Amino acid sequence: MKLTYWGHSCFSLEGQGIHLLFDPFIGPNPLAKHIEISEIRPTHIFISHGHEDHMADAVEIATTNQATIIGSFEVVNWISKHYKGNFHSLNIGGLVSAGQFNVKAVGATHSSSMPDGSYGGVAMGFVISHPSKRLYYSGDTGLSFDMKMVGEIHKPEIGLFPIGGTFTMDPADATLAAAYCGVSEVIGLHFDTFGIIEIDKKSAQECFRSKNKKLSLINIGESVDL
Repeated sequence: MKLTYWGHSCFSLEGQGIHLLFDPFIGPNPLAKHIEISEIRPTHIFISHGHEDHMADAVEIATTNQATIIGSFEVVNWISKHYKGNFHSLNIGGLVSAGQFNVKAVGATHSSSMPDGSYGGVAMGFVISHPSKRLYYSGDTGLSFDMKMVGEIHKPEIGLFPIGGTFTMDPADATLAAAYCGVSEVIGLHFDTFGIIEIDKKSAQECFRSKNKKLSLINIGESVDL
């Protein structure tokens, strides 16, 4: 399975002809100017909540690739006014299968509204199970004891967590989240895109090391094998 980071909270997972894209926000991201959106060819697009910095490119990418868009009923209902392709709506506890990927919706402690200010349903995260690895993408969230339940039930091996603070967890809270759900490695998301969520990378990584955890910061456009 290959993971590619596209900036902010956007990443994709690929394996055996299935390409999952999460929270596409690339075109408006000044740090991702070198990324050609047309080169991203997902089969499925998952949206954790309705904020524009998690779905700005969803319609364009879905239209180009005839991808299935997956998210809360409210998110899917709003996007259906702009995209006439395939959808799959779900809520907390829902499961979507795509090839060898099984994606379970779990809770996230965060607000959700659509780009026009309308109601965006509940924010969610996703547990992604694949024969090679189990990942927990928390979505935008604050620290929550629910993460312990995610660990006990799903036993993820890697966490994909926001670390920019202000609107989400900061590095210190993300180390606690890693402990709660039992992961030793975290891939950092939702940092540096805007001034208000800029981080000191060395300090963030030291924060994780002090708790015997690893923080991986992947360059935008870079891929890693999991």
